Amino acid sequence: MNVTVEEDGETVTVSDNGRGIPVTVHSEYQDEGITQLELALTKLHAGGKFTHDTATGGLHGVGVSCVNAVSDYMKATIHRDGGIYEQSFSQGIPTSKTLKVGDSKLHGTSITFHPDKEIFTDTIKYDEEIIVSKLRESAMLNGGLNIKFHNKSTGRKENFIYQSGIADYVKFLSSNKTGLYPSEPISASGTYKHASTGKTIEVQFAMQYGEDDNETVKTFANNIHNPDGGTHLSGFKTCLTRIINQYARSSGALKEKSSNLSGDDIREGIICVISVRVPQPQFESQTKVKLVSPEAETAVNSVLSESLTDFFDKNPSVISQIVKRAMTAQEAREAAKISQEEFNKYLPDELTQDEQDLIYDYVQSVIKEDIQQLELPASTENIFLPYVKSLTKYMIDNGLEIQPLPKVKFIDDDAANADDFFGKTAYYVFSDIEGLSKDLYRDFVKKAYVAFVRD
Repeated sequence: MNVTVEEDGETVTVSDNGRGIPVTVHSEYQDEGITQLELALTKLHAGGKFTHDTATGGLHGVGVSCVNAVSDYMKATIHRDGGIYEQSFSQGIPTSKTLKVGDSKLHGTSITFHPDKEIFTDTIKYDEEIIVSKLRESAMLNGGLNIKFHNKSTGRKENFIYQSGIADYVKFLSSNKTGLYPSEPISASGTYKHASTGKTIEVQFAMQYGEDDNETVKTFANNIHNPDGGTHLSGFKTCLTRIINQYARSSGALKEKSSNLSGDDIREGIICVISVRVPQPQFESQTKVKLVSPEAETAVNSVLSESLTDFFDKNPSVISQIVKRAMTAQEAREAAKISQEEFNKYLPDELTQDEQDLIYDYVQSVIKEDIQQLELPASTENIFLPYVKSLTKYMIDNGLEIQPLPKVKFIDDDAANADDFFGKTAYYVFSDIEGLSKDLYRDFVKKAYVAFVRD
């Protein structure tokens, strides 16, 4: 497949070596003499997916027809059935018939288009990085597919081919991560025929772990990125959580009375790509951000269950490492839990329940290792400051790590200057907090005053 931005920087040509769009007259348009090529490029809902049980990304058959409609020039060149065929268009209207212009032993389709400047009134300029990123992603989702990009207006050339498909995608995502295990991504593919719908679904996945705590999972349906996940993601999460917990139980890592490892703990540090091909897919919206085809969940669960079980049976050290990591994450999470009932004892009686809940949530966030700053509306800031003493005392009494409060104004000068700067304020000097050592005081307030701005 080739994607070329021509020398004018505005015209684009996309070509492939597929079978080529059919060029014979369509059976339903014999009298008008409309070929299948013209139909596909000018009529809505004319794609092959409406008559074949294929896994395509489009929902309504409007893509290339819309490109044609918003182009002041489009030309289709088809190599097929021993010939070269061409047809031209302007603003979605044919300016020529489908004509045979020569002989060819090749096969494939080439589409050249130029955006209509009556519609795109600003300067037409393509973002190379967006194009390159999308082409790279497409190559990784379709292992072995060679995609070439050439921008003749800038001279940039790229060539993408990934024989290992989405396993190479995981390597790409983990290229800036450290402490990877296993050394090569776990990957597998398979098909599943859904009993009730009869649909055959293709499933591919690859995964690896890194030492940081972030979870990176990318999901695709028919080559379309679904940032909000969907049923294929649900199938993956269910399967992985079940298999890891089964091993943790059977190996004795989890005791009989211990609670199961949560999915969040198991996926800590994971880098994963899941790709499915679903005939006639269903999405949550036209933007396709979430797959809702129910059969995809069963398919992913089934294919991954067999593949992961086989891999872990052959590589027990890998699953043992995953379990150990998940148990460490679980212990840290459990240790960070605070009984809200116990916590409320440290708060003044006049607080409303909403205020108690808000402060409780705040303290929970402070002691989570991966939270650097809690995002709060400015209107909630004033709730916390009058009760800093109570919060700090609770943290000290319970051995919790003290971190700076977000959105608190620190003043290094004296109160008078602070008053000049802030206007009407009340000041809370932490040096007199009961039980607060000088070292903790120095770390927490850095010898500062905290200004609480009253209404």
